[in-house]
Amino acid sequence: MSAALEISKLQFSYTKPAHSCFTALDLKIEKGERFGLFGPNGAGKTTLMHCMTGLLSYTGGSIKIFGKELSQNLNELKKQL
Repeated sequence: MSAALEISKLQFSYTKPAHSCFTALDLKIEKGERFGLFGPNGAGKTTLMHCMTGLLSYTGGSIKIFGKELSQNLNELKKQL
């Protein structure tokens, strides 16, 4: 059974100003689990949520939702989200 959300080596950088937000983020959440994102302002919480919902394109790594790669199944997964 695949995880509800599996993020592997996620990378994201803003181009202006050049700022690396994630360099190798890993996260795995099983179906039925609850989780929270905590951190100070500017830590990347909203950026991560935007990457997970397809609002921002990540520069490396992968995001799988229910075993499907987000970048390859964006329209289908948006309907589920």
